[in-house]
Amino acid sequence: MTKEEIMKLNGFFIDTAASNEQYLFIDVDGFSLSVKREDEGIVVDVYPLHFVGEPVASTYAFHSEVTAEDDPD
Repeated sequence: MTKEEIMKLNGFFIDTAASNEQYLFIDVDGFSLSVKREDEGIVVDVYPLHFVGEPVASTYAFHSEVTAEDDPD
């Protein structure tokens, strides 16, 4: 990858060439993170530095879980 394809931010390396409107790819401390935007929220997968097989960890958050709801009381 060229310098133009990587953005460094305080030890985080953002792969701007591979990232797009749906995915953000970040390398940090020997891990690769994939952040995927979905209609319902986001999904974050953690891989070894070079994507191989399945993620070692994964999580998600729905918009409804992070949006403040009106308190009926």
